[in-house]
Amino acid sequence: MSASGLYAVLVNYRQPLLAASCARQLACASLEQHRVIVVDNDDRAHPDTRDWLSSALPHAYVATPSRNVGFAAACNIGVSHALREGAEA
Repeated sequence: MSASGLYAVLVNYRQPLLAASCARQLACASLEQHRVIVVDNDDRAHPDTRDWLSSALPHAYVATPSRNVGFAAACNIGVSHALREGAEA
């Protein structure tokens, strides 16, 4: 693990409660430094999901692509954000 800590990328597709539960479990894992990035891959069908996730996970970064980009592209969005924050490749 790098000095910048661990970044966890969670891809959400119509399961915000599951994404929030997963992020909370990471918080309970006693990781010294970790950041959670949630990519909400279904914003058009449920426009309030981003707001709900942001409220439920105040320490997480929530990204919302303009459309469902698929799992791999959503992971890339999360990784790109982590790299911009200083994560090591």
